[in-house]
Amino acid sequence: MSLVKSIRRFPYAVPLLVTLAATAAAAGPAARAPGRSAPGDAPALEQGEFNPALWDSLLGLYVKPDGVDYAAWKADGTGALDRFLDAAAGYDLGSTMAKEPRAAFLVNAYNAWAVRQILEHYPVKSVKDIGGFFDKNTHRIAGKDRTLDDIESELAAIVPHRPLFAFALAPGARGMPALAATAYRSRNFNSRIQAAALTYLTPERLHYDQEDSTLYIPPQFRKHLDLFQALPNGLKGVLGAYMRLSSLSALLATTEPRYADEEVDWSLDQASSGAPASGKAK
Repeated sequence: MSLVKSIRRFPYAVPLLVTLAATAAAAGPAARAPGRSAPGDAPALEQGEFNPALWDSLLGLYVKPDGVDYAAWKADGTGALDRFLDAAAGYDLGSTMAKEPRAAFLVNAYNAWAVRQILEHYPVKSVKDIGGFFDKNTHRIAGKDRTLDDIESELAAIVPHRPLFAFALAPGARGMPALAATAYRSRNFNSRIQAAALTYLTPERLHYDQEDSTLYIPPQFRKHLDLFQALPNGLKGVLGAYMRLSSLSALLATTEPRYADEEVDWSLDQASSGAPASGKAK
């Protein structure tokens, strides 16, 4: 059965996947100090997996439905965030050989380092106004000084078969994936990145111009295009879950489409409420 026919036959599959993934993401273990997991954490964390409980508590305080409350976070201080990043600095990625625990750790580290840079320069209108935000500013993560781009490259090396990880990375811009309200963990990593992709990849962000045979995709797709194309069904197979059927049908009929970046709103994903947080994370 072709991809287009499959989608037409099962029109409710995508909404159901979103619901199931969101349900899995909502469940989480009790808060603990960051570091390696203990036997009592199972099955929430694998043996040797970094425990992101402190990051969870910070996300719960400052991530709002419409963005991040940087104003309150800045006012409360970065002490707790710095402790999380300090713990991440000394974590050994070799503590577990499984791919999902290492990938979940790196996603959390990426998002935390992005937030820390924003808070250092806040108030700022865009992450583009922070020099070296992606490619020069480093923090020690898992024993190495890494930029955000370095962390993303490490993720691509660890889970090349799961390129949807790109949509779990939240660099703090309106037009990029939103910061999740809970930390990533290995037990639901795959369902979480699927849910993140389904939330972010609206048909408006995936536009195929049939006249000039150009597929307009977010920059995360362009950056990891080789990984998506290497999947069993290729990039077109992935896009089947997100594009309008009319655009998908036209795309599937094209042998060699051109690729171009969709425009991105780089303005800061600041929550509009600006309400003080309920309390500081200790």
